[in-house]
Amino acid sequence: MATLSDWLCWQLADSAFPSGGFAHSNGIEALWKQGELADTEQLSLFLSQALLQLRHADLPVIASVMREPEQMALADHQVQAMNLNAVASNASRLQGRALLASAEQAFDSPRLKALSDTLRQSGSPRHLPVAFAVVAHCLGLVAERALSLYLFMALRSMLSASVRLGIIGPLESQAVIYRFGSECEWLASEALECKLDDAHQPSPLMDLLHVNHQRLYSRLFQS
Repeated sequence: MATLSDWLCWQLADSAFPSGGFAHSNGIEALWKQGELADTEQLSLFLSQALLQLRHADLPVIASVMREPEQMALADHQVQAMNLNAVASNASRLQGRALLASAEQAFDSPRLKALSDTLRQSGSPRHLPVAFAVVAHCLGLVAERALSLYLFMALRSMLSASVRLGIIGPLESQAVIYRFGSECEWLASEALECKLDDAHQPSPLMDLLHVNHQRLYSRLFQS
């Protein structure tokens, strides 16, 4: 089972898995064009804050839904209520729905299909952390491994966007991923026992800057 769990993690983390994450910069494009990410040092500071935001806003949702999947609709509406940033909220819904649709097609899991259908038929927003938790639960991933995987995928997507925008080079981005490895593992272990009510957003300034993405004259990313 440990080997299968590892295999599934590699498959979900593969950039070829069509979850839609590479169409989004997670606010990096907006911050860069507003002059907030002028160099690698500022980018590293942003990434650290973004991971901290994910630790407090998304990981408690994932951990609680993986423990109690019957909470998925409640968790989904809570994420919707917390996400006052319309750009980030729309991106979360698009990625969550893409992840669920891709996972349904890729994995032979009646449980996944049933839970996905329940969310869809109820009109639930299907935000990314909730969709990820449902997929991880149905595939039997170890909770701590799933939380680390979520942070890795988010970090990888943000650095990919940074490379495409020319903020950082591809080799330097790999060094950044390596440097953040221990921090991501620590954040994942810290959030393991979190409950749904623990979810909150500690970095409102990031949302204020991110929301300007829709006002940019030209955009490479959807968010």
